[in-house]
Amino acid sequence: ILVDGESSDSNIFRRLQIGSAQEFRGVGGVVTANGGNGIEFANGASENVIEDCVLSENLGNGILLTGLQTDNNVIGGHNERPVEITQSSASGDAVWIKDGASGNEIAVTIKKSGRGGVIMEGKMTRDNRITCRKYSTVLGDFVVPSEVSNCFGAGIFIGGEATDNIVEEWTRVENCGSGIVIDGAGTKNNCVQEVVIKNSSTNGIQLSNRAQYNHLGPDLRVQESGQNGVLITGAGTDFNWVGDSFKLSESPHGRYAVEITRGAKNNTVTRCSVFGYRLGGLALIGSGTILNRIVENQIRNQVDPDSAESAPAVLIESGASRNLILDNEIGSGNGDGIRINGPSTHGNILNRNGVHGFAGNGIRINDSPGNIIGSITGGGNHIDDNRGAGIRIQGTEAKGNRVMTNDIGNTSFRPGNDSHGIVIEGGAEGNRIGGVRPVFRESAHPQRRLAADPEQRGAANVIVGNGGDGIRIDGARGNQVLGNIIGSKKFGFFLGDFGNQGAGIHVTGGAENVCIGNCVSLADRAFGYGNIVSHNHGVGILISGSETTEVSVRENNVHSNEGGRVVIEGDASNRIKLPKLSIEPGSTAIRGMASRQGYIEIYSDEEGLEGTYHLTAVVGRGAFVIDRFEPRIRSQNAIIIQEELDLPTGKLSVNFTDFQTGNSTALIDLE
Repeated sequence: ILVDGESSDSNIFRRLQIGSAQEFRGVGGVVTANGGNGIEFANGASENVIEDCVLSENLGNGILLTGLQTDNNVIGGHNERPVEITQSSASGDAVWIKDGASGNEIAVTIKKSGRGGVIMEGKMTRDNRITCRKYSTVLGDFVVPSEVSNCFGAGIFIGGEATDNIVEEWTRVENCGSGIVIDGAGTKNNCVQEVVIKNSSTNGIQLSNRAQYNHLGPDLRVQESGQNGVLITGAGTDFNWVGDSFKLSESPHGRYAVEITRGAKNNTVTRCSVFGYRLGGLALIGSGTILNRIVENQIRNQVDPDSAESAPAVLIESGASRNLILDNEIGSGNGDGIRINGPSTHGNILNRNGVHGFAGNGIRINDSPGNIIGSITGGGNHIDDNRGAGIRIQGTEAKGNRVMTNDIGNTSFRPGNDSHGIVIEGGAEGNRIGGVRPVFRESAHPQRRLAADPEQRGAANVIVGNGGDGIRIDGARGNQVLGNIIGSKKFGFFLGDFGNQGAGIHVTGGAENVCIGNCVSLADRAFGYGNIVSHNHGVGILISGSETTEVSVRENNVHSNEGGRVVIEGDASNRIKLPKLSIEPGSTAIRGMASRQGYIEIYSDEEGLEGTYHLTAVVGRGAFVIDRFEPRIRSQNAIIIQEELDLPTGKLSVNFTDFQTGNSTALIDLE
């Protein structure tokens, strides 16, 4: 059937057999295939209706709509019986809408196509809808979705600058090469919503080759894809939106639920439920894959954490950079929760995610620089109940990463991580754990200055209840641990055992140039950089290993740890010659003799104030005097550079840091 021309409108085609078949709706007979299209509407044919028809084995396309003003035709109508299309030939598609045909409504059942199912392409091909049949009988009103199945190519293809087309109303796309493909520059503002896609040989949905501003969701279901649930690929494939009640599941042989790759940028994936993909829930891969937003999703990659696969739930690698992973619930899998790989992968931000229940680490950074885990403005990630470490940073290219405002361990109703809270190892360099905490001013004493407020966290990580050390630095150099809360007997309103099973902080394995606490230069000093390390089951701060050197421990509050406060173990090479210190009976002054210039720090050990930082002074070589009550008047050969609070006489401990090497001592007790 050919309907051609602008005046060819308002025709109705009902209960027809077009093409070859052995039988039509129970009536026997053989009809020979047509050599071209089953039905063609062309060159302005409009407002025609096809309903209750069977099109089978035509050698061209089943239905072709082509040309400008070929508009507002209805394929499927509002009849109880569908339009059925079977198209085994690879020379045509089941339905092809092209070259400006617009505003057409498609509600069909495609049983087979040797090429594509429904194809919409061409400039000004717009506002077409793949939807459902709605009809009424004496039994009531009925809604029957379109079905597209057994297509060698894409079940639905939108390309060639087609815009503003819609696939909706629970259309089912099953057993096709690709479920839905949106492809090409200028192909934009198309919407796919309320669609079920199953058993695609390759990808459930593919956005590619500069397709932009397309919208996938709400209410999509993608299952059992041979490759990815959703693939967004290629430079210029930007500003697409995926989400809102979008479920991607049950693809044990597939790759990723969502893969964004090869330079696609500024895409958003939000409010998706992801489960059961072999290589992981979500992947950002490749140079130029930047500025994508992964927000408010639920992501899991395996049901069984004991199975052989070890893929992460979220993978960022091969140069994907400056992407945002925010407010996701990432739980239960047999690899890492989030893994960032490679020296060209940098500047990614992970914040306000829940990461728990993984057989590996909660978050792993492997040879990647300049990533941010947490946020200086608050929020942070909740990382708990993982068999590995909460956060692991490793590799010589893992430089300049920042970890702040995270809750790591049993800070919620889940248990802590089985291993350490945070691990820095394998030559990772220049990473910062924590930051400055808010400070308060106590005005009752004019000599008191700003002090870190233990009730506020600022950029601090809270690291409690982990099975190993709170923070472990092993064979890495130039790393900083600043302003963190490590171990506690109280978290929020809860009292209990929140200490880490090992040391609060452990520096070992030849680590070098490590700053624990306020080790910044005098010109850059900031208050609130000291860590609070308490109630851990091991040592508060442990330094071990014969090659471990240049470890500065400054202005930290270290107390109530079962293994002691600060311990330098064995042959750790940061041992230095200690100054001689004394307090004369009845005196408020500390007297000493230093062989080298350095910092003296004074802590209280009185009951209730254990490990509370008091003041820091720079002392010169030779004899010095520091008066605790009148330091600016009576100190000799010493300059007070920071005073936090005045203490009564009583038991004190003192730490000395050598200017030349940066090494610190263990705390020295004084009565």
